Amino acid sequence: MSDQVKPLTIWRITDGRAGHDTQSLGLTTAMSVLTPCRIHDIKVPSRLGLWSGLLNRGFNAGEPLPDPDLIVGAGHQTHLALLFAKAARGGRVIVLMKPSLPTSWFDLCLIPEHDKPSAQT
Repeated sequence: MSDQVKPLTIWRITDGRAGHDTQSLGLTTAMSVLTPCRIHDIKVPSRLGLWSGLLNRGFNAGEPLPDPDLIVGAGHQTHLALLFAKAARGGRVIVLMKPSLPTSWFDLCLIPEHDKPSAQT
């Protein structure tokens, strides 16, 4: 048996907003300090691109990439892309904010206090 750990494949879905990108980059960078990671940045596809990919049972933006272990994003514009990527390719979804969709749809929500999470969140 080998002592080498299989690297985590992380898809970082980005909306191009500096604050959101900094948050998701900070998390993925911190994770890569703790365990080997292969991080792939994916720009949020257009809504049309998302829906056409879902209808074709795929996530076109991640087509050439290996299946993700984790899919990370921050910002409301990333929510559908995170969920569609998971539906198409698997992995667990981490959202870095209070989502605009039900929290139960995400595997982990890291919600800062300024987003005022409810006790049930």
